[in-house]
Amino acid sequence: MIRMSCVGENVLYWHPTGAERQKDSQKINRQSKDKKTAVIKREKNRKVGHMTAYRQRYGARNSAWRVIYPFLIYILLQGLAALAVATLLSALVLPQYFSQLEAGEIYGYMNAVLDLYMDHVLDITALSAAISIPLSLFMMHVDREERDNAGITTRWKQSWLPFLLMIVLGIAACYLGNVLVSISGVSEIGDENTIDLLAGNVYKEILFAGIIVPIAEELTFRALFYRRLHDYMGMIPAMFISAAVFGALHGTLANFLYAFALGLLLAWAYERFKNIWASIIIHMAANIMSVALTSSEGLVYYLTGDGLKLLISCMVSALLVIACVVIVETKVRPVPLNGRQE
Repeated sequence: MIRMSCVGENVLYWHPTGAERQKDSQKINRQSKDKKTAVIKREKNRKVGHMTAYRQRYGARNSAWRVIYPFLIYILLQGLAALAVATLLSALVLPQYFSQLEAGEIYGYMNAVLDLYMDHVLDITALSAAISIPLSLFMMHVDREERDNAGITTRWKQSWLPFLLMIVLGIAACYLGNVLVSISGVSEIGDENTIDLLAGNVYKEILFAGIIVPIAEELTFRALFYRRLHDYMGMIPAMFISAAVFGALHGTLANFLYAFALGLLLAWAYERFKNIWASIIIHMAANIMSVALTSSEGLVYYLTGDGLKLLISCMVSALLVIACVVIVETKVRPVPLNGRQE
């Protein structure tokens, strides 16, 4: 150290040499790195401890059941709704085909019931979804109380402006995903078995497929199924497993690929915003975009009328998706209102 005194004042100034400054800088960097490593290790241990606590509380078998049963309830409600509607339609059609049934000709009756049933598939899906919503909200309330008791953050503060961005993300992701699946060729596999849900009154489609079903599916697959998987195995495995199950429910290979990719996006949004409304808004926007594409041949032709239009629309959609993801990753910072962060 170089010692210097100031004239007229009883003050000593210490000016470090270049080697000493380098040594001090290395010390500061080492302390900062050690502190960051300690924070990461403490956070990892806390998460492991949190998941271990759930396993110890419920046991391995009960933990699996805790994850699965909300999804099974949703499927069971769909089956019961389908059975109830099929029974009602059978009773309504029966008088018209009573004479044929007496003669042993059952095929005409069965075809008439099946045709009516296919016309009401969207109604059945919306009915089961509407019934599942209060059940899912109740299970979410139970989960929140458990996490509150454990001192884990369950309430977050976030500006509403980024949620508007999720509308753009949902529309762009829907269009890009459908186009990519279509041009890949897999959309031709199993198309003869695909049930067209979006066929009928456009206002009913928007209400059922664009609002009710997305709310029910997000509560079931993200707020419950994904969130509980996250409790036991962390974010990445939970995202892929929940997305795979979500895709498997959509029937054909083309629908699976589209729903799987959308499921990953929805889980990411839920995780990033810490709010189920983020994934609900994306899902709503994507489904309403699907209704628009299905109902408007003019819109489809305008976007995909020739190769150049298709290329431009795909590029714009891809850029919008990337821009939305980057903005969310860099700007969205939910503030915890209670407990400690997970």
